[in-house]
Amino acid sequence: MTQKYQVFLCISHKPRIFGGGCCNDKGSEDLLEELKSLIKEHGLSSKVEINSSSCLKNCLNGPSILVLPGRVMYGKITSDDLKTIVSQHFKEGKPVRKLIKTPGTSILG
Repeated sequence: MTQKYQVFLCISHKPRIFGGGCCNDKGSEDLLEELKSLIKEHGLSSKVEINSSSCLKNCLNGPSILVLPGRVMYGKITSDDLKTIVSQHFKEGKPVRKLIKTPGTSILG
């Protein structure tokens, strides 16, 4: 059976007092649209459901993406990272370890 994924990309608007701004200030709405396009482009629409999300409580590492099943939290996501996540996680079933950033983890490196 083919693994199905639910993806939540934070597009929250939070005041700067929440540790470095919000995902929306860091371009998450553009990333959401790009991710939707990549999923369609790779023929993964039946396998990957893309959702916008309110705060995922990972503001320091934003923009953030939560992938279910597995509760994989990606952080500090860029356009290039989306391409890697699509090809490695959604097509091959292997989470991209170097992009995993859970709340409270270091954002260095």
